[in-house]
Amino acid sequence: METLREFRKSRGLTVEACAVLAGVDKATVSRVERGLLEPSPRLIVRLSRGLGISALRLQRMISNSPKPEPEEVSLGIRLLADLKQVFGDRDVLSSAEILEELQEIEDAPWADLHGRSLTPRGLAQRLRAFEVRPSTIRRGTQTPKGYRRVDLHDVWKRYLPTGQEAADA
Repeated sequence: METLREFRKSRGLTVEACAVLAGVDKATVSRVERGLLEPSPRLIVRLSRGLGISALRLQRMISNSPKPEPEEVSLGIRLLADLKQVFGDRDVLSSAEILEELQEIEDAPWADLHGRSLTPRGLAQRLRAFEVRPSTIRRGTQTPKGYRRVDLHDVWKRYLPTGQEAADA
């Protein structure tokens, strides 16, 4: 059976073109193709209309798409747990501060992730899967990108087990 990615490529469409046709973000299309996002009925309708196929056919293609490796999913959860530890009781941290502290965690993979350290862009991409985006924060006269505890609170609550959440607090 054909996957969404195979269908898109057979039509000569890029992820970006597919996203434009469906009126969604290209990251959303990519995550659906890679099995990282289970699309809502509304998203299925938007994608199917954009691609000019039935919603049923699209659902079949999505069900044929590869599912994420357990490591990919667990790395996301591991990142959330490590971020909770890094934040401690602070309300705001810059991306640079976060990365520095993540890389200091002894058994964490962030200093050597596929042969490279986690970067601000990589951090943003991994957190985007949880719908968390960096924002501009103020540090004296500087305004670097960073993250606020309030933006991570719901994600921590939703994805971290209660015991782990309490242990990392």
